[in-house]
Amino acid sequence: MTTLDCDILHPTVAQENQCCKKKTLVPNPRSEFLSLRCASCMQLTTAFSHSNIPISCAECNAPLAFPTGGRIRLVEGVESRPKVNA
Repeated sequence: MTTLDCDILHPTVAQENQCCKKKTLVPNPRSEFLSLRCASCMQLTTAFSHSNIPISCAECNAPLAFPTGGRIRLVEGVESRPKVNA
């Protein structure tokens, strides 16, 4: 009988991230809400990471992000960070 050189029941974090989201042991979403900071007026805007509509600044109406097939593509100069629940 042969032995495996990896533990199937306890995969590492790197192996878990490489795997398809449907095949992970504990399913979790890969989407999140983001805080986007406008490059021109420094206004914060909340957006969904997998939005299907263009996102613009509420203050100056400058474009912040454009939808792709999956995650949004940020405009150059726009800063983003995950939204914290507070």
